[in-house]
Amino acid sequence: MLALDSNDVSAIFRRCAAAHNGMKSAEVVAVQSANIGQKAMERFLLQYRRPKEAAILRVGLSKGVYVRLPNVEAYDLALGQAQRGKVRPKAGLGEALQKGDPGLDGLLLALADHGGMEGWLNPMRSQKGWSVVRRHPGRCVFHSEKGDIDLDFDSRGRLEAAHIHSRKADVRWTLEYRQLPANTTLSPRGLRMVSKFSIHRPPRYATDEARALMEAAFDAYENVRQIAFEVRQGSETRVVWLDGSRIRQRSSTKDWSYDGRYLLLLDRRTGSVVRSAVRPSRLVSLLSSRGEMIEPMLNRFRRQINPLRAIVDADMLVRKIGEALVNRVPCVLVTATAPGIRLTMAIRRKDYLLARLTSETLDRSGALVASSDRGYKITSYRHPISPRVFGAKP
Repeated sequence: MLALDSNDVSAIFRRCAAAHNGMKSAEVVAVQSANIGQKAMERFLLQYRRPKEAAILRVGLSKGVYVRLPNVEAYDLALGQAQRGKVRPKAGLGEALQKGDPGLDGLLLALADHGGMEGWLNPMRSQKGWSVVRRHPGRCVFHSEKGDIDLDFDSRGRLEAAHIHSRKADVRWTLEYRQLPANTTLSPRGLRMVSKFSIHRPPRYATDEARALMEAAFDAYENVRQIAFEVRQGSETRVVWLDGSRIRQRSSTKDWSYDGRYLLLLDRRTGSVVRSAVRPSRLVSLLSSRGEMIEPMLNRFRRQINPLRAIVDADMLVRKIGEALVNRVPCVLVTATAPGIRLTMAIRRKDYLLARLTSETLDRSGALVASSDRGYKITSYRHPISPRVFGAKP
């Protein structure tokens, strides 16, 4: 092995950085083999068109990130869902990809960014206690008492492989570069935008028609941040409002509002008013201590959980059973059944929101044990609600 002086290393690194900077678009298949306590292998597909667009897919997990600056979408193909966010105006592709998947290795981020490879390579020269040796012009080996870093470069100077070995870990990367066709679409298709990935797998469907109806209803309840509706259960009626972090609920006995920091609670029977600072995580317990229950659907909306997905899960079979008028509104009737439970939903034709939900508990023979029925009247949907609404009133 021949010792390399700093000029030799700089020349190799400059050639590598220039080769990567010159790739305005590319498709890179990256394979990581790691032994950090246990062996594991992961395959990544990176595609980019600098300076604005990139996508990376964890192939085995079917999870990925799509970037079109400044927008970022993290997605899960198995769930058919995506989350959307943004990065700061001057962020690069690597920073945006990391926002979508914080667990991505720095090497993958460096491959996407113009100038990224230079930033990934150069710190190796400044690490104390490391010496550099070369086996042949296409390889650099960095050695220290802690371990070795072995870098291989292809005939164009691009990084082809990296091997990082220490007493505690052994990580190998192999990189394969391909031309990215001009007509290749980087963004995933057919995904639902959600506020957070659902932990629930989709239900089973008796027919394609049942699937289309249920998925339309799921979508109708996704990312709802502005809504107002009445809920009738037996002789009790509650009216609720939601606009961002502000919520309000009114019943025959209580009227309260919450802005994310302060709860204003009015007892309509006595006229007493309580104003209290409360964290969002403590809101339900504080209301309970005051003899009040938050409407379940409103509670899920404020926590950015799809209320319909929360009750219709993978154990259920969904089927269409008919059509009906509910409060003069045309609806489709759908059941979702699983051992011990049957949900019957009246779904409004015009917007796929619920007009009625009946929940029945069944015994082992399928006989009815108990049931509850809730009717919904939607008064506002995905429209701003006046701030004046969010104040408890006698």
